[in-house]
This record gives sequence, C-alpha cells and structure tokens, in this order.
Amino acid sequence: MKTYFWLPVVCIAVVFCAVAPQAQVIKAVDFSKASGYVDGPVEGQGDGDSVWISGTANNGTSRFEIVNEKLVVTQNPEDNQWIYLFMPTLQGDFSATWDWQFVRAAENVDDASDSVDFGFTFSDSVNFELTDGNPNINFNECGMMIRMNANPKSLDARDGDWNGGGTYTSVNPLDYRDGSPISMRVEVNALEEIYDAYVSIDGGDEIMLADDYGFRRIASEETLGVNCIALWCNGDVHGNSVIIDNIVLFDASEVGEFSLY
Repeated sequence: MKTYFWLPVVCIAVVFCAVAPQAQVIKAVDFSKASGYVDGPVEGQGDGDSVWISGTANNGTSRFEIVNEKLVVTQNPEDNQWIYLFMPTLQGDFSATWDWQFVRAAENVDDASDSVDFGFTFSDSVNFELTDGNPNINFNECGMMIRMNANPKSLDARDGDWNGGGTYTSVNPLDYRDGSPISMRVEVNALEEIYDAYVSIDGGDEIMLADDYGFRRIASEETLGVNCIALWCNGDVHGNSVIIDNIVLFDASEVGEFSLY
C-alpha cells in the first residue's frame, strides 16, 4: 500500500508595477558653484564638458555675468552681444525648460524705459559662418528663437522660413513685467525644424506662445540638427537686465508624458 504525502501549494503572486516614463536629461545648466560657476563673466565657464563662448566680434561678452549662481545679462545700447554653449547634437524631438526674469534698472522709472531686447535660441553653430564667412553670430543664422522684445514690449517667437527670414509673432499676446518670474517650455522637432513654446508667468497656468513655428535657418548638412544654445542681448535702454537660470534639455523621443514639469 502506497503512502501519499500531501504538500501545501504556495501560490506567489507577482505584481508588476507600471512605471511612468521619465524624460532623460540631456543637459542641465544651473550656473551654480556645484557646477563649477563662479561670480564674474560667464565666458569660458561651464560644466567641464563645454564652456560659454563669445559669439560677437570686438564687443566681447561683458554683459553676461554670473551673479549669485544665476546668469545676469545687462543691456547696453552701445553694442549687441551674443554668447553660446555647445550641447549634444539633437536631430529629433527634444524638450527644454528654463526660467528668466526681466529686471528694470533703478534709474529707469518711466514706461518708456521698461523694456529689454533679449533672446534665447537653439541653433546650429555651423551656420554661424554661413552668411558672412565668419563665426560671429547673426540673427538670420539661428534656428529656434524666442525673445523678450522691446518694441512692442512683449514675449514672442520667430516663425521662421528656414532660410534666414520669417516673422516674430505669438499665438497669444504675452507681456513681461519687472520682477515677474517666467518659466518657459519648448517642444522641438529638430528633424522637421519646427517647435511649440509655452509660457508660465508668476507660477500661473501655461499659455501657448508658438504653435508649429519654423526655424529661422535650416540645419547644415554637417550637423543635421541643433548643437548649441545661443543667447543675445540687444536694445536701446541702458541698465535693464534679464536673469536666466535652470536651463534643462530632455530627450523626448520615447517619452509619453513629462511628469518632471
């Protein structure tokens, strides 16, 4: 007679937790001491992988300075200054965020002096020699362009024609005010060379600024995308400034949602 031994069966339930996709950070610039920045001119400073480079002839970059772990850009009507920073070449979809804030100089107290001309671009550095044969940046050599405009005083973006032209415009009329923090978000398709832009002022809801706007200049055959952040400072009012901080680029090629924002 056989004896049977009954063993208890233990069922183990395996639970798979779905993890929301996260955006991969491509590059972050916070101008902090931890990242190697110190007070003074930003030209030549960086994170070790890349440093800020002057994009103008003769004028230098004296208007671009690190102050208390932020980039402060001060306007001077005597010159137009550019500066740029190399980043990994991006040829597909990516997202970027940054913070900026207009600050009116104490001596500029009337409405006529309540403005600045400052811009933020993602561009192809190879194009900087395209129109004139020198590496100094011209406006019509840039790609995606967003600015604080002086006249009329507004936030707007370049809806480019991919050949150096186009028009500054906005989907919604937006203004910038002295001391009001502004958060920017852009969704860029560097392959098709179009972009969307969104603005949040004083922590409010996002408002669309640009919808499928074109790059001002098509990418070069060498780059086939964008490879640098380029900033400009121009305008007629002396002493007004822009504070910029927390520039972050995200790889958006396989990201379904952006829970980091």
